[in-house]
Amino acid sequence: MLTALSSVTLFACASGPEAPKPVGPAPDPVIETRTVERKVCPAELDQDVGAQPQPADDAVLRHNDTGGDYLDAIIAWGRRAASLFNDAKAQCPTPE
Repeated sequence: MLTALSSVTLFACASGPEAPKPVGPAPDPVIETRTVERKVCPAELDQDVGAQPQPADDAVLRHNDTGGDYLDAIIAWGRRAASLFNDAKAQCPTPE
């Protein structure tokens, strides 16, 4: 009788419910990263510098040497600023 009991016990263990699977952490989620490079320009570059001012025909400009040097410097400075502005504006993408 001892032999029969052992066989029944082994059979019951072998055919019992499936053992639970070990629970571990969930698989890592899939993270998709997209990098988009877009060239944008400041809104100030949308403005137009306009034409360079010209003196009127009846304009009288008088100055001493140091005043003339200052006027020459400020005119050159303004022309350079306008040139830099226009060069930067030319690098901006055209609006779609």
